Amino acid sequence: MDALYGPAYAAWSAFCGERLFAGVTAVDGWTLMVEPVGFLGVTRSVAEPLSRGTTVVSHSRTIEAVDRFRWYQDGVERLSFEPLFPYRRGGSTPEVAVEQMRAAGFDLRAGTERDIGLPTQAAFALAERLTGVQITRELLETAPFTGTLVDLPRP
Repeated sequence: MDALYGPAYAAWSAFCGERLFAGVTAVDGWTLMVEPVGFLGVTRSVAEPLSRGTTVVSHSRTIEAVDRFRWYQDGVERLSFEPLFPYRRGGSTPEVAVEQMRAAGFDLRAGTERDIGLPTQAAFALAERLTGVQITRELLETAPFTGTLVDLPRP
């Protein structure tokens, strides 16, 4: 995954977020996409059509801890929330994954103090619960990623 950082930062510098670099690899019947600098996976105009006929689970977190988790099935956003504020959920069925969210480590009570690192761990755990695919450090370091530039769709 380290090899993805240089091209990702170069794409950001060259295209100012209009074209983003992503690495993709196959994992247990799923496709894993990693964007060291980007937000394609949590962009509605990308994830919604991509999920038609399948499932898309995505999580994005910036260096400033701005984050988003989305779960789509067959073109419908079932769940969307900020992992730092998991009690504020949206989507067509925002309550469907409440037990999975708790089991993944999310504290769903409003107003509780949070360590900004824990929601990221919980987001990975929730993605695993929804997909059955465990994303480990070893997987990220050894998987054969194919890199590509993607144009950000216009709304």
